[in-house]
This record gives sequence, C-alpha cells and structure tokens, in this order.
Amino acid sequence: KNVQRATKVVASAFTKADPANEAVYEARAKAYDKRLAALAKWARKEIARIPRSDRKLATAHAAYTYFCKEFGFQSMPIQGLAREREASSQYLADVIADLKEHRVKAVFPEAQANPKVLQEMVRNTGARVGGVLFADFTGNAKATSYEAMFQHNVKTILAGLAP
Repeated sequence: KNVQRATKVVASAFTKADPANEAVYEARAKAYDKRLAALAKWARKEIARIPRSDRKLATAHAAYTYFCKEFGFQSMPIQGLAREREASSQYLADVIADLKEHRVKAVFPEAQANPKVLQEMVRNTGARVGGVLFADFTGNAKATSYEAMFQHNVKTILAGLAP
C-alpha cells in the first residue's frame, strides 16, 4: 500500500514539474497501481497457505514491519532495529527465548546480514535458517524491481513457513 501511495506522489511531482505530460504520468501511475494491486492479491492468496499461528517473520532487522502489518505476520527482528547497530548479548538471549517460546519455524536472513549470527542463534531453538530476504535493491541480481523483490520475498517466506 505504501508503494501505491508513493506512486501517486511521484506522478504528482512529475506533473508539477512537467504539466504538459500530465496524462502520461497519470496513465502510467494508474497502470502501475493495477500491477501492484494484482501483486498484493497474489500475495494474500499465497500467504493464506501459512497458518496464522505460524505467521511469525523472524528476520535479522526490523525491515519488514509494513509487510508484516499488511499480511498478518508478527514481526520478530532478531538483531535489533538496524544493520548498523549490534544487539547486546542480553537482547540476543531474550530473542533466543522468544524463538523457543513462540515455536518459530524459520529465521530469514537479509541479503546483507551476517548469516553466521543467525545460524548460531537458531542452533538450539528448533528453528532453521530460511532463505535470504531482500529489504532493498542493493546488490540484488534477483530483485531488479520492487515487484521482483516482493515476489522473491513472498516465495521465500512460503518456502520457509508453509506446511
């Protein structure tokens, strides 16, 4: 939904800078909005295969909060809020306890997160390290657009959490 809102903002800014092509910007924004709506519909259908009790998205950092809110997941950022910040040993101990308590099935590293830390954290929790998720386009050959990144993430989450 946020990308759909951003599309309208961008189209409006282009129109303000170039009023002569307002119809072009509006048409492209509407077409992209339809593609995004279809993508969200596809995601809802696919995610419905994951039982609500298993919709716990354990990732390295809190990069998927909007995704979790829109698609009914509990967000569990394992290493804190941002890549730049290292989590304390007490925070990590609490996260390990949470993973066990909530019976998290899989932990998903981000493309640029240190997978060794995640592997160590899940060693005794019963969870496994799932596929890599993309939070942005930085160095992602598989995610060359928002749509490709989103599809990759949904498919990866399904592979890790769907029965």
